[in-house]
Amino acid sequence: LRKCLYNAGFRPGDIVMNTFSYHLTPAGIFLDDACNGIGCVTVPTGVGNTEIQVKTMAGLKINGYIGVPSFLMSLIKKMEELGHDTAKGLSMEIALVAGEILSPSLRKGLNDYGIIVRQAYITAELGGVAYECPQENGMHISDDLYIEICDPVTGEPLPPGSIGEVVVTDFSNECYPLVRYGTGDLSVLDEGECLCGRTSYKLKGIMGRADEVTKIKGMFVHPRQIDEAAAKFSDEIEKIRVVVTRSGVTDMMTVEIQLKHGVAGIDTLKTAIDEKIRESTKLRGNTVFVAEIPEGSKKIEDKRKWD
Repeated sequence: LRKCLYNAGFRPGDIVMNTFSYHLTPAGIFLDDACNGIGCVTVPTGVGNTEIQVKTMAGLKINGYIGVPSFLMSLIKKMEELGHDTAKGLSMEIALVAGEILSPSLRKGLNDYGIIVRQAYITAELGGVAYECPQENGMHISDDLYIEICDPVTGEPLPPGSIGEVVVTDFSNECYPLVRYGTGDLSVLDEGECLCGRTSYKLKGIMGRADEVTKIKGMFVHPRQIDEAAAKFSDEIEKIRVVVTRSGVTDMMTVEIQLKHGVAGIDTLKTAIDEKIRESTKLRGNTVFVAEIPEGSKKIEDKRKWD
């Protein structure tokens, strides 16, 4: 975890607010110890008490944050609500976030406040598994771990570039050995070299949980992949979902789109969405525009019937 923090940009003397819980979960203690190990001053605020945390941020001129990304944005919005000038008076400079998916829009929103955001993949059983470097193009895997991306059902390793469950073997823990430990989290293994100079493999972020995944034409598809594709068309798309059916022995993937009012150029938009969905899922789908997607619909609706 010290590597995670140092690579994120934390340095000795930084005043760091640790908002992970210290109760009935190891996250708070793990990261508190790591902060102290690299010489940071740790303020153990834990979760909740937003107004008190805002006063703590302002009063102590805290420049580092550890916690989930959405809570950091909540703290900033609360500061603005209480009359703080976040454009000039925000001392926060660096954040290490974990525990939930960091969307591109949330990262950009925090960046707009002048905060550098790095994400890490941390579990209670393994500690720091992987972490971002300044390139922000995937998370470098810790040197003492061996990671496979596996079929969540069979446990068999999947080829490079496939989305699957993160399965970890830990070579460093003599007291608590873990061999092919299934985390239940989904990711993709990136074997390419990073511009930062590291040659180790990376994880392309955490894409959800294995129990949310759907297998279509032999490929695992997760709701986050659909959301990432739709994010490129946020000005046009109101709602999106994928409907999976079966024609004979062939899986059919239909992408249903509810457009915002007044969107023009539908034919060009359909082509662009088809390409983005194919890029995200590695599958060819058929985009159709519908008047309305029912409220509460699943992101991936599996309507296949199995005899």
